[in-house]
Amino acid sequence: MKVRAYLIMLFIFFTTGTFAQFTVNVFINGIKTGQYVIKPEQTTGGIWYKKKVYKNTERLSIEVKGNDIGITMYKRLVDVTDENDNSLFNAMETPGVIGQFLLTDKSVLKRLVKGKMVKLYLQMDPANDKSKAPSRRYFIGNLSAK
Repeated sequence: MKVRAYLIMLFIFFTTGTFAQFTVNVFINGIKTGQYVIKPEQTTGGIWYKKKVYKNTERLSIEVKGNDIGITMYKRLVDVTDENDNSLFNAMETPGVIGQFLLTDKSVLKRLVKGKMVKLYLQMDPANDKSKAPSRRYFIGNLSAK
């Protein structure tokens, strides 16, 4: 009986651990150029491109997928920060497309062209102001240039 309970707990641990992650797709000028996976406990990770890629960028967007993304009781935004976590830009979710964020801001693109890193955080706040649901903030990766 103890072995069965242990196996059930182990199964639950591994199945919930595999789903607790975010998949981030990066689109440059409307074309998918990369994908990476970030787990909630990670504080580093992401994707990098050459500087010349960012120089020719007119439209930079990301698409975030994960279990928490489809929850409709939250409004979502991506907070783009510098390496010291100072906020540079807040990207609202694209209307009608769950998990898609347009990051085309001149300050963000200038940092990337210079070869500096930006950090991305997914901020989830309750859609109803009267809701007692907690706000959530997840690290969803770095964008950088070499």
